[in-house]
Amino acid sequence: MLSLLKYLLRVKEGHSVLAHVTGFWPYFFIAVPRGFQNEDIEPFKEDLNVRQSHLRLLTYLENGSS
Repeated sequence: MLSLLKYLLRVKEGHSVLAHVTGFWPYFFIAVPRGFQNEDIEPFKEDLNVRQSHLRLLTYLENGSS
């Protein structure tokens, strides 16, 4: 599956720019705490998804609605 990232930005001059980035697979590494077990995976993923959703909303509120 190809990913599509959309960036909606506003440059210093006030113009809006929409950039579509395709073919990029975003990733990152997270060190898990000592004692992390298989049963910790799903709650950990759910927590990351909630945090990511909040970050997207905050980014929109800070940049997209001005």
